[in-house]
Amino acid sequence: MSLSYTTEYTVGRRGRIRRTYTGVQALIAIAFDLALGSVFALIRLTCWMVGAILQTSFRVTLAVLSLPLLLARAIIPRPRPLRPTGKPAWAAAGEL
Repeated sequence: MSLSYTTEYTVGRRGRIRRTYTGVQALIAIAFDLALGSVFALIRLTCWMVGAILQTSFRVTLAVLSLPLLLARAIIPRPRPLRPTGKPAWAAAGEL
């Protein structure tokens, strides 16, 4: 039983192209396919990590910048209304 590698792809409107490699060429094609897949996986992982770091740093910066406002809101007393608020005194139908 020999080592074989088959790949199929399309280029434009020319239709499908099928390549079959055997022996040493198959070993080289498999190694190249694995290496290329690993490179693209590392690129995707790196982009994901950079995005996660940027998102986390943005959230921390936003939390630190909003901290003084939250503290001021907690410390400053709220003004009390002068009279209790209730239902408005609307004019009745007979008063019009």
